[in-house]
Amino acid sequence: MYIPKRERERENRCRFISVKGDQKSESERDLSKYPILIRYNESLSIIEKIQESSIQFLPSIISPRNPFGFPSNFRGKEIKPEDAAELFSSNGKEWIRKEDICERKTLATNWKVGLSKIIAEHALEPGKDGKYRILTGSLKVLRPWAVCTDSYLVAGEFDKSEEAYSLLKYFKTKFVRFLILQAISSINLNRSSFQFVPMQNFSPSSDIPWQKPLEQVEEALCKKYGLGAKETEFINGLIREW
Repeated sequence: MYIPKRERERENRCRFISVKGDQKSESERDLSKYPILIRYNESLSIIEKIQESSIQFLPSIISPRNPFGFPSNFRGKEIKPEDAAELFSSNGKEWIRKEDICERKTLATNWKVGLSKIIAEHALEPGKDGKYRILTGSLKVLRPWAVCTDSYLVAGEFDKSEEAYSLLKYFKTKFVRFLILQAISSINLNRSSFQFVPMQNFSPSSDIPWQKPLEQVEEALCKKYGLGAKETEFINGLIREW
């Protein structure tokens, strides 16, 4: 049986209603367009604008799970040894020897950012204000010879500290945390959690003013991707301040 193209296209579409608080949004959508269900209709235009003007996305600089080979229950020493490296775990900062690092030594010797694998508080439920706290306060820059256990993911690999601090600021923006929210289905972070987050130039020559306050960085990102007032308002209404 021949099905006209227009009807075939409609077969993949459905009436989708998303609800946020007392606000309801209804749209006819193709739910097969993305590998994960986008829960808010209002998010689609934001994601589409970013994808139209982006070539590379953040998973390209996100480490695989357990980047340095230390399981979550691994613990270092409280007393700093000779030839020491910092180890960050759910227990805080401890010490190991540099020779204990057997995996990704090049990454260990560069600047990077550590992110807790637990993505959010309240089991990924919004607070009483209806806003989400995406990414926890354990987000930190890891200096050369600072590594982590499987409690963390690692992002970036830089020669200079300023690029790592720019990436850290990027993670703190509502822009990035909003895009992470669209891609997650559990409280654990992985590479695919960043699939909608566009890659940036984190050097001083970037088109984003990383040295400026967070609010100005937010404004520059929204302007870069052509987000309108309603789209920016939607992001601000969904994500908590850092």
